[in-house]
Amino acid sequence: MGGTGVAPVKSGVPPDFARCHPLLVYRRNQSQFMSHNGFERDARNNRPEACTTRRILKTCPYDGRTSAATIHRMNGIDQLCPTCGLCCNGVLFADVELRKGDDAKRLAELGLSLVKKDRQQAFAQPCACFDGTLCRIYNERPKRCRTFECGLLKRVQAGELGADAALKAIAQAKRQVEKVCKLLHSTGSDNGRLALSQRYALAMSQPVDLSAGKASTGLPGKLMATYRDLMQTLQRDFLT
Repeated sequence: MGGTGVAPVKSGVPPDFARCHPLLVYRRNQSQFMSHNGFERDARNNRPEACTTRRILKTCPYDGRTSAATIHRMNGIDQLCPTCGLCCNGVLFADVELRKGDDAKRLAELGLSLVKKDRQQAFAQPCACFDGTLCRIYNERPKRCRTFECGLLKRVQAGELGADAALKAIAQAKRQVEKVCKLLHSTGSDNGRLALSQRYALAMSQPVDLSAGKASTGLPGKLMATYRDLMQTLQRDFLT
């Protein structure tokens, strides 16, 4: 989370937006991986590593002209982003496309794992520069990392939701992620280096051993239901 505000989409969901929307991806095709395309609305997988208030003020010192709204926004980022990380750790997005003006060579030098995606370059999630709490390359992060703000952050900044309530929502989402991860691990075919949507697709593509007993044969259904619940949470709290 973090970055500058972005203009909301005024009507409907762009057709290609489903490619980067977890719940739509889940409903449309469970084997299709999430990706972040060019729509400014969820502009990308910014980083929770997000500039904390201290970091912002260090690079942009308060000079008496900083507005109260800007300080309020900084506080929202400072309170929420370092506790979250879902937009950087592969939960919200599977990859992030670079935008015009991003220095691909420099980003690769900084540690981003760049891949070719159609005619674009992108970096895979989980982000190699995310340390679990903050971004190691925050001052030189890609443009989409600067512009993405999750739904919770936007509502806190708008005064529609308190920070405490937002933190509880983040904690709930992370508990759901943990449940999904435990089930994925139980499948025996999990790869923690992949984005969550890819891990799920991989697990669901495995054949079911009908001779392995009820616990094993019932695992795909339990995983599907748990993953569906997580996708609903992500749509409601982070992607709208």
